[in-house]
Amino acid sequence: MNNKLITNLLKGSISTSVGQISTIGFHFLSIMLMTRYMPKEDFGIYLLILLVVHALKILSGLGLDLTLVKFVVNDDIAENNKTFWVIVLVRFAQLMLISILFYSLGKYLLPHLDQRLNDYIIYIPLIVILMSYRELFFFLLQGLRQFKRYAVIQVLSAFTKFLLITAFLLWSGLSVTRLLYVEILTYFLSVIVQLVFIPRYFLKFSHWDSQMFNALLKFGIPLYLNNILTYARERISMILIAAFLNPVSVAYFGVAQKLPEAFARMFKSFIIVYFPNLSKFFSEGKTREARDLLNYSLILSTTVISALVLISFLFKEEIVVLIFSEQYRDAATAFSILVLSFCFFAVSSLMGYSLVSAGYPAVPAKVNSVITLLNFGLSVVLIPKYQYMGAVYAILMMNVSSLIFYSYYLKKIGIRVDQLQYFKPIFAAVVISAGVYIFSVESILLKILLIAVFTAFCWLYINEFRKMVDFGVKYVQKRAERKKFA
Repeated sequence: MNNKLITNLLKGSISTSVGQISTIGFHFLSIMLMTRYMPKEDFGIYLLILLVVHALKILSGLGLDLTLVKFVVNDDIAENNKTFWVIVLVRFAQLMLISILFYSLGKYLLPHLDQRLNDYIIYIPLIVILMSYRELFFFLLQGLRQFKRYAVIQVLSAFTKFLLITAFLLWSGLSVTRLLYVEILTYFLSVIVQLVFIPRYFLKFSHWDSQMFNALLKFGIPLYLNNILTYARERISMILIAAFLNPVSVAYFGVAQKLPEAFARMFKSFIIVYFPNLSKFFSEGKTREARDLLNYSLILSTTVISALVLISFLFKEEIVVLIFSEQYRDAATAFSILVLSFCFFAVSSLMGYSLVSAGYPAVPAKVNSVITLLNFGLSVVLIPKYQYMGAVYAILMMNVSSLIFYSYYLKKIGIRVDQLQYFKPIFAAVVISAGVYIFSVESILLKILLIAVFTAFCWLYINEFRKMVDFGVKYVQKRAERKKFA
């Protein structure tokens, strides 16, 4: 594979990853305060409100976020400006419709999750509107490949949220209402900063273009259906836990999900760089280069994530207690299984984005429709029997199934995936974790030694891992030399 492309891919990923790492750091500082100074039931209610907010945001999107990335990768300023304003106006109309419907029907629907949600109904549409435009502007920066600005805004947003939570905690304590004030203020400030960072020509109003609208909608509708199905796939578990169990169970499940979700956000840093580059290859007819980029990305991603899987199994209780406090220790096993599930999710995501880049935006919707039904059916059966752990088992089986389906579709369109190579690190991590479980290994030194064994395996048998380490060393050396002579 082209070394220059690899370098650009890794550099772009590092730029967005630095922002994501800082963002996640502040995010977890915020979570640490919440889980330590809020009752489990209140934390569960807060998670359910965010669940509703994300549902409404997805419904208002029409699949136009990712469509914006696809349509602004060219250098035609006038065309990009026209695309942007069509999407902004459509988004406004959709948000108004969703808000009116929610205020009319929400008081009848929310009690099915929990009666207390009706107390916060007035805040939800406002958060949705701010979140929706914030996400749209982030996708614009992604399409323009302005990854550093993207990262800076993310860090500022997370830092602001942490400061506001700390201020409320010191002033009068944390409550669900105060956390919603934090959400509103954080999103509002983030949108203001984004408007400052977006290139000036995007702020110049462009006339409505019906032809452009039809083209955007044609590409976006399959993605919209896929986004709805993705939400259902990712959130149906929490919805069913709320329906079958209680907010405390929601809190346990939410805590178990937090680190895997953070890893998913880190992985998004790679996707932000990967998707525009892959789209460019396919648009230029460079199928072989696109295939090589996909395989390289699969191997690189699974190697890094498999290391996280191993660490999460070896130190699951220590990690959960350290971050979320002793009262959430029981969520440790769920956490480690969800990290393994995230590994399969990451592989599936890379394949799904590859199919969209290749011009098959309907495929992810097909796959998600099947695996969402699978997750729903398994959750309905397993949650009453195994409590929130039933949802964890269902998610794992769903993500494995997703990987199988996407592999089939890639093969169908003639893109060969090197499954043996990207499965090597997953296999090694699972075998070592199983050994630790079977032999009840408790020694910290032995666990550290096992991580070293896994690293040595990757160094010996995965060429892409060696290249990544070599790039990382050279990158750090160059940065150090620049600082030395600055």
